[in-house]
Amino acid sequence: MRLTIVRYDNMVSINGEPKPIDCSGLNTDISAVQWYGDHGHIEFVNDGADAYHFRLNEEITDISRFQPVIDAWYAYVPPPPPEPPVIEPPKTGDVPTPPTEAALRVMQQNEAARQEREALQAQQKVTR
Repeated sequence: MRLTIVRYDNMVSINGEPKPIDCSGLNTDISAVQWYGDHGHIEFVNDGADAYHFRLNEEITDISRFQPVIDAWYAYVPPPPPEPPVIEPPKTGDVPTPPTEAALRVMQQNEAARQEREALQAQQKVTR
């Protein structure tokens, strides 16, 4: 089994498959754990450490102390996908519909009447 645990990211990967696993139970000085089947190492947090306080990786040959995290990886069930939003059908009148033949004729008649009215008004202004 190939195992990677990244404590700060709450990420555990087994054989290349990462899953979000709560790693808060691990010691806070652990940054990551790498396991290669029969051996591995622990990487420590060295933020701001000087040469005298820098911790080297610790070689390990037993992974059992990380078994709770491994068990959590196997037990992990991803959350269900979010419900899709409910899309209401448009209400009548909300969506414009193309005019019918009869409506087009009425619109043309109204436009012709408007133009005729404007022409008459213009003529009346000239004759006054």
